[in-house]
Formats: sequence, structure tokens, C-alpha cells
Amino acid sequence: MSGHVRQRRPSRPTVVFVASEAYPFCKTGGLADVTGALSRELVEIGCRVLLILPKYNLIPEKMIRPTSRIFEVPVGRHRVHARVWESRAIRGVETYLLDIPAFFDRASLYGEKGLDYPDNCARFAALSRGALELVKKLRVRPHVIHAHDWQAALVPLYLKSLYRRDPYFLGTRSVLTIHNLSYQGRFPLEDFPLTGLPKTCLSPRYLEYFGELRLLKGGIVSADWITTVSPTYEKEIRTEIFGCGLDGVIRSRETNLTGILNGIDHREWDPARDDLLPARYSADNLRGKNTCKRALQREMGLLIENERPLIGVMSRLVEQKGIAQAVATIPWLAEAGAAVAVLGEGDPSYEFEIARLATLRPDRIAIKIGFSNELAHLMQAGIDYLIMPSIFEGVGN
Repeated sequence: MSGHVRQRRPSRPTVVFVASEAYPFCKTGGLADVTGALSRELVEIGCRVLLILPKYNLIPEKMIRPTSRIFEVPVGRHRVHARVWESRAIRGVETYLLDIPAFFDRASLYGEKGLDYPDNCARFAALSRGALELVKKLRVRPHVIHAHDWQAALVPLYLKSLYRRDPYFLGTRSVLTIHNLSYQGRFPLEDFPLTGLPKTCLSPRYLEYFGELRLLKGGIVSADWITTVSPTYEKEIRTEIFGCGLDGVIRSRETNLTGILNGIDHREWDPARDDLLPARYSADNLRGKNTCKRALQREMGLLIENERPLIGVMSRLVEQKGIAQAVATIPWLAEAGAAVAVLGEGDPSYEFEIARLATLRPDRIAIKIGFSNELAHLMQAGIDYLIMPSIFEGVGN
């Protein structure tokens, strides 16, 4: 073995995050907020933090820069070339992005028109395996590798199998955070070769679940520690009601499971110092609130009316988020005299129905399909009320 592999692990804790999204690079929901904010917080308490993401073509190139580093990532019987980009957009965090155009040059992160990309197993196996290979290329010996959700759940399983004797990872511990147990990375068994894992992993002990693959299950049974987004959710996912079929697997790891309540990033979302707003305000001085409200009404194509209540919906437009209830309420709200602004994307049927309602009452109802960080900030600052009728949420208490 070469000398640099034998060197002692540095005293400064080194943590590697592997995730499919992180704010401010790419975001569909709360996962991005957590990975972006938590990585920065760990730097502030003295850790060295590396964040590894896919290089989606949706990420503004002004935030990232290419490097000369190119390496191969095994995906099944094939190898794909990954070029490495880097960024310091999150202060103190060493961010690296894997550029694999065939996998990540897409119109969206996970799918389009309500359907997942059919090659998602290959795409995120490449992210997980590529992250570990990149760690080696960077000659980093992490104390902890922190994987997030099903998209990175193969990382702990790779560490316990293909990389169990790799000197770079001797003593490395893995953490898996479950942000939403209902998304498990479900694929047909025929996709198993894409993972490159030994055949022993295609068993009920690891990835197989009633005749299909569930990548999140492999991470749950392999990670040294598992966290989720609140103490309440930790208890809920052990039950049949909220366990989404994996409650028995969760209970088998309950001694290595911790619920940690997600926090609010006060620096990012404080309207008193938010650079993305046309005017700032605080609880003690609300004068800028109406400026934000008028800017939001203008952006959404609604009538500019200070006195009319403005209600916002910011969400993935899927069943879990209670969007059916929101859709049923929107016409009533408009008739009662309120205006409703919707920002999100998801199930095409919900997108279509809200857009249809907006054509009937364009003065009172508006929708922007997709996600815009700038518009999300303006929505939070400009609305008078927020509708969030989720059927269930992991972040409770």
C-alpha cells in the first residue's frame, strides 16, 4: 500500500455528504434545505465537509467550475466517464459535482410529467459508487459518510461489501438519513446488476423486497447509524401505518435509529436580511411586507390589491402533500374574496386542474409550475396565509 493511504486520519473530523440535491444548487424539497444548511453548520463547528452531488444541467454554471479531473465509474458491466466540477457556493463546504451527461443532463432531477426516469437505478447507483471513487481520487479518508434518502442509500451497502477492505475507508462510519420513507427507490430485480454489488446482496436481508429492489432498504440494514427528521417521525416509521412496508426493517435497527428535528435556517429565510426580496421587513417593522406582496402579485399575474388576502401554496403537487384537499378549497377561497398563488410541480393531474382553475379566475388564482428559489422567497415574504394540508410530514416534533 502507498504511504498516503497509511497516514493517520486527521484529528479534524472529516464528513462526506452524498445527496441527490442541496440548496443552493438544486432543489425539489426539504432534502435540499437540510443538506445545504447542515453541511455549513458542521463546518462552523470545526468539521471538514465535502458535499458530493450530481452535476445536473439545471444547475447554473456561474455557481460551479470544471476541474481537469475525469475518472470512470462502474455501472453494471459498463463504465461511465465522470468529470468533476467544484464549487464553494456554500461557505466552507468543499462541493464536488459528478458530471455524467447521459444520466444527469435532463429536464428535471428525477422524472417528468409525473413519471420517474426509467433509468433512475443506474443514475443513482452511479452517484453512490462515483462518490466513493471520488473520495479515493481526492485522497480523503473520511470519519463519516452521510448518505441521504434512497438516491444515496447504496453508499452504506457499498461500504459494507465492495469497499469493506479498502484502506481509504477503514474506520469510516456511515450515516443514512431518511427524509421521507415513502420514497424507497423501487426497481425491478432485473436492475440489480446495475449496482455492481455481489449476488449475496440480492436477498431479503439486503435489497430484495417481495420480488423487487428497494434501494432504501439496503441502506437501512447497512448503515452504522440511521437518522430521520424528527423524534415523532422516528416513532411513526416503526409502525405499520407509517412504515410504508419497511416498518419491520426499521424496528430491526431501532437501537441504531435517532430522530433529530429539522430546524429553520434563520439566515436564509429571515425577511429582515433577505437579499432576494424587493424590500425587507421584520416583526417590529412591517413596512416592506406590502412591497413584497405587490411584487408577488405582479409576478404571478394577479391583480395588485393590498387589502385582498393572498394565500400561498408551495409544495410538491402530490397526494402526500394533501394537494387534493387544497385543489378542492381553492375555488371556495377565490369566491370568498381571497387570491391564491401556487408554486410547485408533481402529479400532472393536479398541475392541470390548478391551471384550469386559474384560467377560470385569472384575477384570483395563479400557478407557476416548477421550482424557483427566488420565487419561493418572494412567496414566503409576500403571502398573508400559507396552506400546507399534508396528509403526513416527517418533520413534526
